[in-house]
Amino acid sequence: MDNVLQLALDPITQFAALVLVLVFARALVRGKPTQRFLVHIAFFVILTILLVGNDVAPWTAGRR
Repeated sequence: MDNVLQLALDPITQFAALVLVLVFARALVRGKPTQRFLVHIAFFVILTILLVGNDVAPWTAGRR
């Protein structure tokens, strides 16, 4: 059970699961541009939450 929790908290696993959900959702809303747009907005929001939650901040300047 501990391995499953550790895997669920892994950022790479979270991103892969999100991409799989996006592919599935896009297949469901094929031919419906408004719903596809909402799926993309939801993907963006969830991806942003995952990035911020895992302390990935692409907007910070690199330190030298």
